[in-house]
Amino acid sequence: AVDLKNTDGNLTISKSDDSNDVVFNLSKDFKVDGMTSGTTVVNNDGVKVGSDVALGTTGLTITNGPAVTASGIDAGSKVISHV
Repeated sequence: AVDLKNTDGNLTISKSDDSNDVVFNLSKDFKVDGMTSGTTVVNNDGVKVGSDVALGTTGLTITNGPAVTASGIDAGSKVISHV
């Protein structure tokens, strides 16, 4: 016999007595410490897209570009137009 279990609550595992099927289901409130997809990283620090774009608790910043943060808007020496 094999016992299957999950300890973090992200996955439920069940098997009924009248079937050999083992059923795995993901939690609707899936929780992880971090996630990486391609060059996008999501963790407790925020969201980073590649090496140039970051969204964190203080706002959005783009390397050598504009920033919208709690301290204000910085156009990154770029022209603001079509306003």
